[in-house]
Amino acid sequence: MVIILLAAIISLPGNYSYGAEIADFVPYCLVVTFNGEAESSRGFTWYTDEDCNSHIILAEKERGNLNFSGSAQLYSGTSTRMERYFGRSELKKQVVVHRLTLTDLKADTTYIYKVGDAGRGVWSQEGTFRTAAPPGDDFQFLIIADSQGAEKQDILLSARSLDMAFQTIPEAEFLVHMGDFVESYSSGADSFENFAQWQEFFAASERELMNTTLLPVAGNHDMTSNVFDSHFALEQLIPEGADTETGAYYAVNYGNACFIILNTNEGYHNGNGRISQQQIDWLKNTAALADEQGIKWKILLMHRGIYSFGRHMDGEDIIELRAQLAPLVSDLGIDLVLQGHDHVYMRSKVLAKSQFGEIVPQDGAQVVKEEFKGEIIDFAVNPSGTTYIIPNLIGSQFGFRKISQTVEVYPEAVYNSDDNHEPVFAGITIAGDHLVYRAYAYDREGEGQVKEIDRYGIIKDE
Repeated sequence: MVIILLAAIISLPGNYSYGAEIADFVPYCLVVTFNGEAESSRGFTWYTDEDCNSHIILAEKERGNLNFSGSAQLYSGTSTRMERYFGRSELKKQVVVHRLTLTDLKADTTYIYKVGDAGRGVWSQEGTFRTAAPPGDDFQFLIIADSQGAEKQDILLSARSLDMAFQTIPEAEFLVHMGDFVESYSSGADSFENFAQWQEFFAASERELMNTTLLPVAGNHDMTSNVFDSHFALEQLIPEGADTETGAYYAVNYGNACFIILNTNEGYHNGNGRISQQQIDWLKNTAALADEQGIKWKILLMHRGIYSFGRHMDGEDIIELRAQLAPLVSDLGIDLVLQGHDHVYMRSKVLAKSQFGEIVPQDGAQVVKEEFKGEIIDFAVNPSGTTYIIPNLIGSQFGFRKISQTVEVYPEAVYNSDDNHEPVFAGITIAGDHLVYRAYAYDREGEGQVKEIDRYGIIKDE
């Protein structure tokens, strides 16, 4: 990247409502992602309606601001013009996608930034993000799933839930989205992308998304025509030769945890529900590398859940995916599997492969009560299996519980089906050899209260 030390940052304009003559250059759909080492790199993606420069102005929050001479740096990225569909019609629109990756950031540092065009003086609102601390430090992150909405009102409801999630867990250093950002994908030959829904999603949650780092998972509603790949800067993390037409698989090491993100959309593309052998081999190698590096926690993220109380459990594609992944997850020593897709809440027992090859609850798991940050929590001690979690959704398309005819799910915690009209979000704290998971329901249509509905802890010591 070309780095220019600004001599007179103070001359840059502040945020204001731009006139029609420069509206085509105003950034939108801005998102920050991991795109390299979590301690030193971030990727930025945004759109404009017309060609212009791809700039980011950046400063360390504790040392200065974006309007102080000499305290900030200007970086230049790249731009590409492309066509986007707006709904099922033949209406297309030319837009410009901008992409920029920073690789020389300081660890454990909060940055402030704007993106835009320095020459025109057109900038986004100011955002912030924080880089990862070295392994060993405590950290928290947020988990949401299925914000999808076809109508603007539904998207706004999801945005309210995301705002409440950050209010509830303000120390969250990044956000995991388990997929299905919008509704626009439709299966079959008439699949489409409604770019307007993506615009509304990013606009409705602009404040939250501009002040965190997003770790996105590709959902089946996000899989049309390289849409996922164009919205999220992940190219430094995606394995060489990986097919990104339907989504992306990649991994992020953050602190002492390895986050392994699968692209279960490959199952649709392959026609049999199973992901490619190339992705399976990558999963095995990634988990093995995490073990070699001494990383304590391995967390697997995928959109289509293979253990759930949801309606998809008896689908042929899920049956095939479960047969492919469940034994492997057990063999690889995955601690948690976070899932989406089914629009219900569930946390499984600790599941592991038996001597007969079946996936069953772990026998004789030790559980201890221990104080953690002022609260008494039940911790599973050195579990030998994997916990599967679906954190419901933050959108409005609530699902229903269904007892599977093809698999025993072994639930440990579920949310009362009569209450499955409230969005749910979750937070995880990792502190050395302790992991604490909490899930919260948000009474969005009532009094606006947030209540904890589930908690779970794991201790992994030597």
